[in-house]
Amino acid sequence: MKNKIYWIDYIKQLLIFGIGFVGYQILSFVLVFAFGKITDSNELLGLMLINLVSYFSVFIFQGICLFKDIKGIAKKTISKHTILFGVIAGAILVICSEGLSLLLSLAYKGTNSNQQLAVNLIKSYPAFAIIILGFIGPIVEELTYRLGLFSFCSRINRILAYVVTILIFSLIHFDFTSSDMIAELISLPVYMLGAVILTYTYEKSGPTSSIIAHSINNLLSVILILCGVGN
Repeated sequence: MKNKIYWIDYIKQLLIFGIGFVGYQILSFVLVFAFGKITDSNELLGLMLINLVSYFSVFIFQGICLFKDIKGIAKKTISKHTILFGVIAGAILVICSEGLSLLLSLAYKGTNSNQQLAVNLIKSYPAFAIIILGFIGPIVEELTYRLGLFSFCSRINRILAYVVTILIFSLIHFDFTSSDMIAELISLPVYMLGAVILTYTYEKSGPTSSIIAHSINNLLSVILILCGVGN
């Protein structure tokens, strides 16, 4: 089981997490200035370009880091079982997340900043949304927070690995500068639940399954928004 959780050595686990977490933040910060003029004239276009370049850059750097390991990981994790496990986990993730969101919306009608930004970007740039939110984003986040962070922390303690991964994954979707902190706090349990399901999926079936589950959840959200369902 430990070998299945680890997949790669601890140095690469830290590197993958560092690229996806710290690297993404630094790159996004730099691109805010690089695309400043575009953002000033068209905020959504600027944000789309910042996210597009950031995610693709992280994806490429993580790919380079894992170049010698990709073939071995793919051989061990791509099968009918892992694909089916990922699809089932994705369905469970969608049902549980949407169900919890519906219950929480009964208590408060606000929308957190991360979700509202995603909705605006999806409606304005659907092709971008499908590529980044549906495919590249889930791959990058699963490599960062499951293959990198969770696997590394699992070397210390399994429970610690779950707690740290769930908290960090949830908090990256939390806007500490939001003017509606109630909406941010209300949305937090949804991201925490998603983190639990994705982390468990990764632990039991590997990165292929968690990537598939994550992609299904995001793609369905994109499709529903484009169809006029939801925010």
